[in-house]
Amino acid sequence: MDLRIVTLDRPRPLTREEQRHQKKLRQVQLLGCVAGICIGLILGIIVGNSAAGFAFGKIPPSPEPQQMTNKLDIPAIATVSLLDVVKIAHPEQMGEPSPIWDVPLTDEEMTALLETCEAGQIHPSIGLGLIQVESSFRPDALNTASGCYGYCQLNPKYFPSDLAPADNIRTGMEYLAYQLERYDGDLEAALTAYNAGHDTGDRTYADMVITAAATFRG
Repeated sequence: MDLRIVTLDRPRPLTREEQRHQKKLRQVQLLGCVAGICIGLILGIIVGNSAAGFAFGKIPPSPEPQQMTNKLDIPAIATVSLLDVVKIAHPEQMGEPSPIWDVPLTDEEMTALLETCEAGQIHPSIGLGLIQVESSFRPDALNTASGCYGYCQLNPKYFPSDLAPADNIRTGMEYLAYQLERYDGDLEAALTAYNAGHDTGDRTYADMVITAAATFRG
């Protein structure tokens, strides 16, 4: 009887480097599948919305070329995801939140302050600091000796004597902007001139306004 010995070829064991390579390959393939599914879902939603629009007569069958380039109709869920990506990847592009000023001014008065400060290149906190020093935010404040009145303590010898509170703020900020231009942007000199009529060199008043402004900046 003839005996035949048959040997089976077995694959050689993989090295650790080869095992790591195959593991990474499987991970890449899995990520590719997940990404493909997500893209397919988004495209499906877009196509579904478009088809529904055609069915109900909401989307014209042949839009003008310029209408196609105006905007892309992306589902809301996709838009939210895209915004989240932008916030994570480029947080500096989302802008800083607008400051909230905790001051006893009406909306009209605050608008007058912000608009005039922007026009005169004055930081709003400086305007608020000036009002704090001049009147402690009392629109009916009155200096019986000089007749200066209102939020910004305007002197009726040089300004109208019956300005409404918002106009009082607007005029005061315009006058400070004038002094800033007069003294080439020197804030301390401009504040001193606002109080004394010209730059006396004494920075007591300017320091008071700047110190008060720092509390509003915070």
